[in-house]
Amino acid sequence: MNPNTKKIIIILVVNMLTTVPLFYFFEEDKNCITDFGSRCSNHFLIRCTIQFVVLSAVMFFTMKPKKAEKQ
Repeated sequence: MNPNTKKIIIILVVNMLTTVPLFYFFEEDKNCITDFGSRCSNHFLIRCTIQFVVLSAVMFFTMKPKKAEKQ
């Protein structure tokens, strides 16, 4: 597998597993999140998407590639 593809997949999974629960636990009215199409649910999804995209980009461009040690 291409190293960049593997790195992107790992970053996306880590961000998804942190972003959604983080916003879910800080939401005061958890019932409105599951009511898809409502204003609260849309706001929740927009915040998750924005943070997901921003963190993925930051992590992708700040991670340094592994360098093999030459002896």
